[in-house]
Amino acid sequence: MYPALEDQIRCCTDKWAVRHYLVHEGTGVVLPMMCGKYKCKYCGPRRVEMWRSLIEAAEPERFITLTGVGQTLADVGRVATTMVQRLRRQGYTFEYCMTFEQHKNGNFHIHMLQKGDYIPQKFLSACLRSATRGSSYVVHISRCRPGTAGYVTKCGEKTGAW
Repeated sequence: MYPALEDQIRCCTDKWAVRHYLVHEGTGVVLPMMCGKYKCKYCGPRRVEMWRSLIEAAEPERFITLTGVGQTLADVGRVATTMVQRLRRQGYTFEYCMTFEQHKNGNFHIHMLQKGDYIPQKFLSACLRSATRGSSYVVHISRCRPGTAGYVTKCGEKTGAW
């Protein structure tokens, strides 16, 4: 059996990345550059892993899911911005990371990893209802467990991290 194509690729095959490299002055080790594109079979998984590691290092406390936030990325972006602005205006201080995921029916939901002030579910639900102009109020909040960042970034196994 032959190894998968992804296992055979040892560096980025992008034309720009192939022509550029880094040289460590002390050791003389040459490292190829990466294109940094998510669609690249070499760079994509490494970028996702980098983000997952950064999110895990931030130690988020809560995993929040906001459902029914729109049918286009423009809608989702508007809802996300409105939610964060409203929470900050109410005096909540927090750090967050959001990802948008599309259902098979075309609707989006938001996964949010949050660290900082606890935001009551009832208040988040009211903010979401207002931001979606009454079309959604469903908010799920749970404590982050190990692997939640992997679930949100869709790397690693989906082991029911939330």
